[in-house]
Amino acid sequence: MAGRVVGYVVDGTILCPTHAEEWAKENNVDLETDERVSPIFDDSEWDYIPTCEECGDPLDVAPTSDGLRWIVEEFGSYEEAEQKFPGVGGRWYEAAQEARIAPTEEVEEEEILAKMRQLDRILEKLLRG
Repeated sequence: MAGRVVGYVVDGTILCPTHAEEWAKENNVDLETDERVSPIFDDSEWDYIPTCEECGDPLDVAPTSDGLRWIVEEFGSYEEAEQKFPGVGGRWYEAAQEARIAPTEEVEEEEILAKMRQLDRILEKLLRG
């Protein structure tokens, strides 16, 4: 069973639904029956986040395991991924965290606390002189 349509490949060009509909009107074709058109479903798996070639909006598709590694390598944080791909990048980054591909905030907090304890020990030794 296919998921919800989040975009289209039209003559090899990735378009969001809005721009695909505009193209269909301009060319007097039906998106559902024209042989030059293939829908992109939200449950289709991608190695990267596809974007509309007209407006740049990200399409909300599912990541492959390579896609999860890609989002971490390219952006390195939830904030960067979400800034680049609003509404999608952050979700992919969270999925990478759940898959233990990306560091979680808990790990970062633990590392910070360990460094703070180490700094406390150093300062204590310095103060004792």
